[in-house]
Amino acid sequence: MRTYFSKIGFVLTVAGGAVGLGNAWKFPTLSAENGGFVFVLLYLFFTLTIGFSIFLAEVAMGRLSKSDLANAYSNLAIKYGNRWRYGGVFMLGGIFVLSFYLVIMGWVLKYTVVSLYYLPKTLDEAASNFQNLITTNLTSSVFFFTLSFFLTLLIVSKGLIKGIEKLNVVIMPSLFLMLVFMLFYCMGFKQGFANAFSYLFYPDFLHFKFSSIAEALGLAFFTLCLGIGCIVTYSSALDKKTNFIKSSVYIVLINLLISFIMGLIVFTFIFEFGADPHTQGVGIVFISLMSLFNQLGALGYIFAFCFFLALFFAGITSAV
Repeated sequence: MRTYFSKIGFVLTVAGGAVGLGNAWKFPTLSAENGGFVFVLLYLFFTLTIGFSIFLAEVAMGRLSKSDLANAYSNLAIKYGNRWRYGGVFMLGGIFVLSFYLVIMGWVLKYTVVSLYYLPKTLDEAASNFQNLITTNLTSSVFFFTLSFFLTLLIVSKGLIKGIEKLNVVIMPSLFLMLVFMLFYCMGFKQGFANAFSYLFYPDFLHFKFSSIAEALGLAFFTLCLGIGCIVTYSSALDKKTNFIKSSVYIVLINLLISFIMGLIVFTFIFEFGADPHTQGVGIVFISLMSLFNQLGALGYIFAFCFFLALFFAGITSAV
């Protein structure tokens, strides 16, 4: 029985852990609130410098210790000093992240199902639906949260190779194909796509704040899944023959590419149908896009389903 990741399995699994709602949901939202390309440039800089350095360190730690985060520090402490044995406490960060991550995954799963038969006709209707979901319709929220929780638990219970790697080898290519399909479709909205491209890759200092620097650094850590143990744990099953530096480069580039594709998809619709990206916040996905998809007619249901399914795929690969 194989106990180590295959080369492609390691890249797709760790990329799946890194690529998540931070890319698909948080990146467009924070870009909208923090000056477009100025924020994107900072995010890119922090990802390729600080983020990549810590990412490599976590991969090396997992590969060297051959254990999860809780035991990795203890194993390495024998050689490098007992003061490191308490480092496993960082795994608590993963529990805190998962506690709200599963809630958002529940929202995404709910919208994936609903988009098959219903799309709100107006922005106010979409806002009302989302407000009801998070404040009054708690039965629905709890149901989809529970479904997401047990689905995550089922995959994790099968282990790194039979569960998590097997999931990512199927889902990550599917996620990428869906995103590429949606991106090419968005290119048909020439004005909206051009505005989205300019928005992401042209500086807007009017909406840039000093706090945007911290936001960009935080997003780099969040989207690379740093400091919570999953990279260390995955790397513990890394074959010694695998070039982990080369694999890490691929993983970080996949993470950035999916962030940019998701940003272009979201902002193309925002600009094509006249919504204001600066005032949307979290609702840029759950409110604005839901009402904008309706303007595509029958095709909007297909597009909405594909979008939220891709979002859920991105979430489940990180949750496990």
